[in-house]
Amino acid sequence: MNIVEPSEYLKWTLVAILLSISSVFCSFTAYSEELGDQPTGTTAEAAADTGGMQSVKNESVEDMFVEGWREGVIETRYLMTDSLSASTIDVVVKGSKAILSGTVSSNVEKQLAKEVALSVSGIEEVDNQLTVAPKETESPETVAPDTSSSVRDALITTTIKARYLASPHLNPLDISVSTHKGVVELKGEVATEAQKDLAFYIAQNIKSVKEVHNLVELDSSSS
Repeated sequence: MNIVEPSEYLKWTLVAILLSISSVFCSFTAYSEELGDQPTGTTAEAAADTGGMQSVKNESVEDMFVEGWREGVIETRYLMTDSLSASTIDVVVKGSKAILSGTVSSNVEKQLAKEVALSVSGIEEVDNQLTVAPKETESPETVAPDTSSSVRDALITTTIKARYLASPHLNPLDISVSTHKGVVELKGEVATEAQKDLAFYIAQNIKSVKEVHNLVELDSSSS
């Protein structure tokens, strides 16, 4: 059985918390829509006036929670992205626009943060205000070159991890994912052959994936 470092447990616990917050946003949105269907006032004219005001108010509340939900999803995906999880990134969503601020250690991370935000449903534009500040232990010679391939590989890995997290049949802590030039490698242990096949199928159907090496093994202790 895999032994997961405490830091990994902490990271995935934070992911679960953010997803829980996202579900609360959805619940409040549904509740505000329900309130919008209930007329107020004692006369037809008063009901119409109050109903109009209530409609505007409900739209404002709904927009607020939708924006909050999108912020939560973006932050969750950052937590699942190894190269971004240690970065300080603040996310603010206004409608379909995400505003990113904070500090990352390379241009690759800055571009990746933008691509991850754009991968979230409802986000159509990103105002990327992130500042690049290389780590003190890195010199210009040791910093990895900024290439579109690196960004694409990191985005593939993040997307696969997000799909594993969303699946009720897989534990993302059991499977490690790495991507190099579009080729995905899966490692770890799962309880059944069906889970191994599912992990492969999910990875294989992610956009830009060229090939999947499924090195996931069956956990002998679960048999």
